[in-house]
Amino acid sequence: GGNYSSSQSAIIIPQPGSQTKFVIFAVSAYTNSNVVYSIVDMSLDNGLGDVIPGKKSIPVLSNTGEYIQATPSSDGTFWWVLTHKGGTSDYYTYRVTEDGVDIENPVISTTGSPSTSNGDIGFIKFNNSATRLVRTAYISHFFDISNFDNQTGIVSNALQFPLQYAYGAEFSPNERFIYVSAYGSQGVKQYDLQAGTTVQEIEATKYTFSTLSNGALLTAPDGKIYSSRHGASALDVINNPNLSAAQANYQLNALDLEGKTAQLGLINIVADFVSQAPPQLADLNVLSITEDLAQISVEINSDGGSSIIQRGFEFGMSPNALQEYLVPGGTGTMQYTFENLLPDTQYFFTAFAENQHGRTTLEVQNFTTENEVDDTPPVAICVENLTVQLSENGIAIINESMIDNGSFDDVGIESIVLNIYEFSCFDIGEQPVTLTITDTSGNVSSCTTAVFVEDITPPVIELAENQTTQFVIDSSEYYLPNYFEESIFIATDVCTNPVVNLTQFPLPGTLLTAGIHQITLTAIDFSNNSSEYAFEILIQQTLATSDYQAFEALYLYPNPASDFVTIKNPLNLEINFVEIYDLNGRLVKSINFEQVSESNTLDISDLASASYLVFIKNDRNQIYKQLIVK
Repeated sequence: GGNYSSSQSAIIIPQPGSQTKFVIFAVSAYTNSNVVYSIVDMSLDNGLGDVIPGKKSIPVLSNTGEYIQATPSSDGTFWWVLTHKGGTSDYYTYRVTEDGVDIENPVISTTGSPSTSNGDIGFIKFNNSATRLVRTAYISHFFDISNFDNQTGIVSNALQFPLQYAYGAEFSPNERFIYVSAYGSQGVKQYDLQAGTTVQEIEATKYTFSTLSNGALLTAPDGKIYSSRHGASALDVINNPNLSAAQANYQLNALDLEGKTAQLGLINIVADFVSQAPPQLADLNVLSITEDLAQISVEINSDGGSSIIQRGFEFGMSPNALQEYLVPGGTGTMQYTFENLLPDTQYFFTAFAENQHGRTTLEVQNFTTENEVDDTPPVAICVENLTVQLSENGIAIINESMIDNGSFDDVGIESIVLNIYEFSCFDIGEQPVTLTITDTSGNVSSCTTAVFVEDITPPVIELAENQTTQFVIDSSEYYLPNYFEESIFIATDVCTNPVVNLTQFPLPGTLLTAGIHQITLTAIDFSNNSSEYAFEILIQQTLATSDYQAFEALYLYPNPASDFVTIKNPLNLEINFVEIYDLNGRLVKSINFEQVSESNTLDISDLASASYLVFIKNDRNQIYKQLIVK
């Protein structure tokens, strides 16, 4: 199924759960690339191995690029095998388990730029931890760097980089750099993946090692990256791929082929099978510095697949004359404390680790020791106490200036912080707050203030949603309901839930007779904040028929109105005064009439836009009309 011209013609992986079975995936050449697989059992043919009957050249996916690559799953129980569909932006990821190759359920991820309709030529490579992958596109002149989830098989967040005739690719063992070759006059280029998250930031770090026509790139067990060039009698080598730019030490014609001639390709092998050679180090930094000592730390993330022979730090006053300080151990955190240093002096340092495949040395850093010792702590001074009130949202926020009462330090204050900045309803009462002062030398002192948290927001009483209440009762008597228990009115409070201290006056069940009665509802929260809600109820006796009919002749005009409204009084009834109430029962306007006319005009320009009840009265009778103010 493969082809000598196919970039990644084949890849072989062991079938999970078997000591003798191997799955061979193959992909044919552009422009008719198709992926197939076969299974070989090495126990067949008297131990020489053979293809299992019925398991030869089984089609997986047609019209692909010349791509086939594999990596273990996150838990190591199965394999992911990856290719790319021609004419699309789709990666196809297949599971290989102890049951075989799951062709029917590929994980399809759409990301990055589409390939040509016939696919493309190039390589798919994973980094060591299988968290990222690169795909080169020789025909389309670019390469993509994407994220990979080796738990789900999903490829995502592709970044596209322009590169004419992009062909070979490989990640550095420490995963910081990506190396890409181009079969043209582009040579081999290095990109720093830690430079940022955008194409522009990473592209800005591009470093070119040669301008020759390079082919495949491949990491070997010695931790170096090798490159083939078509027609060359030797392989090129990147000796220190974990270092940036010229420090990577690209060497032309480094490995003689002893009379043989290179083509474009090198073997296609799962990165996980190759020892990652030199150990991987990261996070080199200085933990603490004084005038006479410094503690340096580094993380050794991987031993490179082989035991660490030696590790340690290089240290000195010149970057060109560093002395080795060995630290025993393997992977994990490595630390060393350098003592008897000179004050106010610059020192240079780096870290290294070595195994049988090579040595990794990080870039040299530097620091300067302190000028003098400051072991005197600052003086922290707090106000004795502080009272804060919760807002209507039940929150109170304080800052350092509200607690600090003149703290100072002889050298300088680095930071002033509180242990508590925000209070809620749960903090009502006395709360101790600690102010911590740290000076520029790391000395610390603190003091404490008693903060009294108060709730001063009274409950809110309002008519319950979807509830109505009567403010005008056409009856000679009326028994007052329990407005809270019957949920006609509700009381809410930011800190007290539920509000249980509720009263009503007059009491529920009180018999009201004709007249206007004020009803007062009261709610008190746990902090003894109280609020009242008062409204009036009119108990009116039904008018006699003649009186009722006479008063019915009254009407308001215009209605709705904005500035003035007229009481039309065609029967010239006696009208002594008019009262206007809002729909909550509150009296908002009262007007007395000294004389009666057929039309009496009311000034309503001071009323807000709403609906109102207008009570028209004389000494014996009254009636109400609804008025809409616009």
